[in-house]
Amino acid sequence: MSGPWEQFAKQPEVSGPWNQFKAPSPSKDGRPPVVEEESIFRQVADVPVGMARSFVGGLENVANTYRPDSDAAKSLRGAKEYLGALMSATAKKDEKEQARILKEVEDKGAMDQVQGALKALAVAPVDTISSAVGSLGSTSNRRTNWIFAWRSSWCAYRI
Repeated sequence: MSGPWEQFAKQPEVSGPWNQFKAPSPSKDGRPPVVEEESIFRQVADVPVGMARSFVGGLENVANTYRPDSDAAKSLRGAKEYLGALMSATAKKDEKEQARILKEVEDKGAMDQVQGALKALAVAPVDTISSAVGSLGSTSNRRTNWIFAWRSSWCAYRI
């Protein structure tokens, strides 16, 4: 099956003087590459980092409400991506697994979607709940809700 990934297929090597500086392949000596284990502190740090990432994501959504792709929204998106890069490999793997589970049940019935959501929650319950708490912190105050209501009524009046 062909696809867009074929553009990244291995190209034939071109010989030249720069080949002498090529790094040796890790599999030449027959040993697998060494993989370092994550410390428990790295995994514990995922909770506040995930909350901060969700908080920034909520602020980004608020910024996009007023003006999509504004400078504020772009800088908040960059901050969210930076915080995402701070997450541990385990948290990133869990996030991908949750996305895969939710993608599987996307076009199914309501009961299957509820079961899929519970299954995704079971993958990383602490990370999911901390993410929910973080996003609530940025979007749940009364002033923000009043501004949303005022902005939408003002836009409807202007149209």
